Amino acid sequence: MKFSCMLQLAIGSVSTKDIEEEETLVYVPVADFVLQVYDYRQLQQGDSCVNQETLQSFVHGVKAIYPGKKVTLIILGLDKYFRNQSTHRQRQFRDIVRNNGVTTEDGKKGKRKKKKEIESSIIITRMDVEEALTHLQLWEDVVVKMLEEPEQVADMIRMYTKAVAEAPFKRQRDESSFSFHIESNAVNCVKVDKDGRGLLKVWQRHIQQMRNVSPEMSAAIVAEYPSPQLLLQAYQRCSTEKEAQLLLKDITVRRGAGVLATSRRIGPELSKKLHLLFTSCDSEKLLQSTT
Repeated sequence: MKFSCMLQLAIGSVSTKDIEEEETLVYVPVADFVLQVYDYRQLQQGDSCVNQETLQSFVHGVKAIYPGKKVTLIILGLDKYFRNQSTHRQRQFRDIVRNNGVTTEDGKKGKRKKKKEIESSIIITRMDVEEALTHLQLWEDVVVKMLEEPEQVADMIRMYTKAVAEAPFKRQRDESSFSFHIESNAVNCVKVDKDGRGLLKVWQRHIQQMRNVSPEMSAAIVAEYPSPQLLLQAYQRCSTEKEAQLLLKDITVRRGAGVLATSRRIGPELSKKLHLLFTSCDSEKLLQSTT
């Protein structure tokens, strides 16, 4: 089994905290890949004299070196190979037409080497590639990436390396005691710096999670009670439960500006729900049940 033409990127061999990652990238030159597909086609056609390495036997060798790993093959420049084959066929056809099927002596000398290379080269089709890859992915459970530029290979290595580096953090996150995870870099998340800037926005967003609470309503409540602690203290100062439930009902909510500006009040129903949300000790209590 030959590996002399191959650069194997064993990203999976990097271990973090004694946990070895499972991903392994293997770069396969297009010349080797074409030969492996050709040998696979010969075997499928019943040629038992094929002594070369097929894609399947190559993957077996990779898995023997990296047992238990997820193998990803990177093939660079396959489209360029097919374009070159098409160009060679067009040139051959053009030469035959120009010379009426006979190669002249002048052209024979200059083209002898190129013609020999073309005749001795391995020719496969896109259908051959599709059949070989389908068989490979069904029976060997490997991923094959077709790339055309070296920059794309570098981007893939960077992507896999980043994924391996982030894997321990993601495993630790999944082992959290919480049954949910809040994405820290989501578009709508509010950033809070070390000086506390952003907390007011977080408090407003928290109130806004209540159903039917608009940004204008939450902004009006935050303007009156700039922190949860101030709101809870206001509830505690109420002499009766009824007074606490209706504490927020008269807060004015303004919409728009200028002559089109309108205003309304929070209202008793929403005031009761917010009171229940911030004061209830029953986690199973329904916010709709305010009476």
